[in-house]
Amino acid sequence: MKIGFELQNRLLDKAKVTGYDKIWPPVLKSNDSAINFYKMNGFKNIGNHSFHIGKEIFDFMAMSKILK
Repeated sequence: MKIGFELQNRLLDKAKVTGYDKIWPPVLKSNDSAINFYKMNGFKNIGNHSFHIGKEIFDFMAMSKILK
């Protein structure tokens, strides 16, 4: 098993035990490998937002997965 899958599984298990019913990480829209990873693991795009640091603008996609 690859490390990304193992880390994700541990995080999702901890979130479930803690009582969370969904999780929604932000992902840079330019990060195709992360977006594909989340999609392969059942995450859906639920929206977009931008983040500004000085004059730079970073475009993000919010992904979501129901944990129950």
